[in-house]
Amino acid sequence: MAVGNSRLLNSAAGMLNLVLFGALNQNVYICSGFVRSSVLIDFSKVSVRLLTLQGNLKYQTRYSQTGGYYMIPVYEKGVYVLRVKAPEGWNFEPEGVELRIDGQADPCSKGERLDCFFYRLIWLKFSWSPSSLCF
Repeated sequence: MAVGNSRLLNSAAGMLNLVLFGALNQNVYICSGFVRSSVLIDFSKVSVRLLTLQGNLKYQTRYSQTGGYYMIPVYEKGVYVLRVKAPEGWNFEPEGVELRIDGQADPCSKGERLDCFFYRLIWLKFSWSPSSLCF
């Protein structure tokens, strides 16, 4: 089987697994939104990570779509950190945004978008900073 077909089958199987798991488990919360920057960056090199407060990786997007869109499934209530992962030499501030998933009042449970605006991007000793955060 060609490598391209194998990747396609793996991707399809992963999506089917996510859909089936979501149908069986009513406690899947989808956190989605956009990573924003006032500085022009290549979002295809940026991914978003969901970490526990201890720093353990729960989920990582492959790479943000055009425009910085991301979507992360969360399977358990709790307190997490959303963090942007970018190529070495790119640093985003704030480093992470705390996210409390309670199943009722948080943005993911209510189906609201989490658009994160990083107010400082340091890239190859270039620094820029206006205003901040997720809304």
